[in-house]
Amino acid sequence: MGKYAPSNLNNKYSDWHWRDTRFNRDDFLTDIDRIWVEVRGENPIAAFDIKEPTAETTPMESKVYNWLENKGLPVFIVSTTQVLENFRVTRWKTNATRKFNQEQYIYFINNLKDSLF
Repeated sequence: MGKYAPSNLNNKYSDWHWRDTRFNRDDFLTDIDRIWVEVRGENPIAAFDIKEPTAETTPMESKVYNWLENKGLPVFIVSTTQVLENFRVTRWKTNATRKFNQEQYIYFINNLKDSLF
């Protein structure tokens, strides 16, 4: 992925999202330089940046998050480990945070239109 080293977490997240049949099969995920965008039908509905628990947000990431939010696309920072058992999800615009276990996170992803915060 460009000048950055491959991300084992992003690779594992991608594989998990694709292989775990609990995710809706008609929902798609795209990676834009490590920003994941959930799409429903023809429309992107939320962007996610998956980060290790100790990772910090860079100034460039902040600009992209703000740009996406200003365009009406909610941005969520997801803090998790490669085990993918627990997820701390923070809405960029409001700094509201929720914690999910794996089942709750899958439900959140599958029901984004109804459960955005």
